[in-house]
Amino acid sequence: MIGTPEARRYGSAGFTLIELLVSLALFALISLAGVRLVETIVGVQQRSAGRAERLGEVQRAIYLVTADFEQLTAGPELDGDRVRITRGSGEGGYDVSYRFAGQALHRIASGTDRAVLTSLSASNWRFLKDGAWTDQPVTRERKDRPRAIELTIELQPGPGRMAGTVRRVIELPRQP
Repeated sequence: MIGTPEARRYGSAGFTLIELLVSLALFALISLAGVRLVETIVGVQQRSAGRAERLGEVQRAIYLVTADFEQLTAGPELDGDRVRITRGSGEGGYDVSYRFAGQALHRIASGTDRAVLTSLSASNWRFLKDGAWTDQPVTRERKDRPRAIELTIELQPGPGRMAGTVRRVIELPRQP
């Protein structure tokens, strides 16, 4: 057929080997670019999911600390590495304390010690007394409760985790 006058008149009846190789090479390059794009999208999605999970963990911990301190009836008392308060509830008050240990913020309530925030590199408590921030201990016996308490934590960087400083200032309820 190729040698017939009719085939010569309309050009070749098929592709040459060079044309096939060029088209296969182009297809391979386009496929490789597509695979790289999908890998990039999946990587971004995984990092975003890790950051969202970490943000949720930080928000839950800050919410819990805030709820405890906003409902305190006695304290706060700085005892070594712990901040202790008595939190009011419908059934009376109960003791709650927070401490930093093993790169985590722990909440101790009703005899249960639970890490509420992990992967911390530093932390600090400060108290607002007489218009100035202080790191000095405050005891339960003192009648001059601070106006506010500040919690500052440093989040450790890690793969897929947000890092940085979180600072929360909680206004304490007035004494009755």
